[in-house]
Amino acid sequence: MSVKRLMCPGCSAPLTPPEGRSQFFCQFCGATVIVPQEFPPSVTEPKDETLHPLPSLDRIAIKREGDRLTLRWQWRTWIAFVLIPFALFWNGLLLIMTIGIVSTFDLWPLLFLSLFYGVGLFLLYFCAALLVNGTTITVERGVIAVTHGPLPWKTPATVPVDDIEQFYVKEKIQRGKDNTSVQYSLELIRKSGVNVTLLSGEYDADIPRTIERLLETHLNIADRPVKGEFTG
Repeated sequence: MSVKRLMCPGCSAPLTPPEGRSQFFCQFCGATVIVPQEFPPSVTEPKDETLHPLPSLDRIAIKREGDRLTLRWQWRTWIAFVLIPFALFWNGLLLIMTIGIVSTFDLWPLLFLSLFYGVGLFLLYFCAALLVNGTTITVERGVIAVTHGPLPWKTPATVPVDDIEQFYVKEKIQRGKDNTSVQYSLELIRKSGVNVTLLSGEYDADIPRTIERLLETHLNIADRPVKGEFTG
């Protein structure tokens, strides 16, 4: 007697339905899976080693309404805990220096410090954004739109869905004298060959790789290798 398996409608991976759930998201492609009413419980685990579970699926709020797809997640990352103390130290030092300069009634040094004031304000704004901001990607009415908020942040222009050839994740390594920083971005290639950065500044590859898989599944875009793509 053969054992009936629940297969993902998006990637055909064999799945084990969560107990007591009639609907859930596939851990491999993010597709919505509806459990048939008469489907028996199964302990079968996926055996396809070419598939990898989506590492950030729990961090991303996924909402599907017909052809409309909305993906949202918060920015909060470990980098905030590094930058916040540094930003407070930087601005505190500037405040002490400013008080000392004003007490001498010689205000010309304040012009020299104006550049440092700008850096300090940007650090405070960036730290606040890391704490409260989130990103929303919406696919509807034939376009992909990316928004950040509630604090204003630069966003890319909308891209027509029919003009998308491929998504891929790109790694950017910046080497300094004392340290090396790595960031990841989600890129898309338009059918004209033009490259567009959809997401940038991510400090780990989990979010962009998960978003890539979710968008490809929703838009029925077959994944293929791209020169310069991060595959680690």
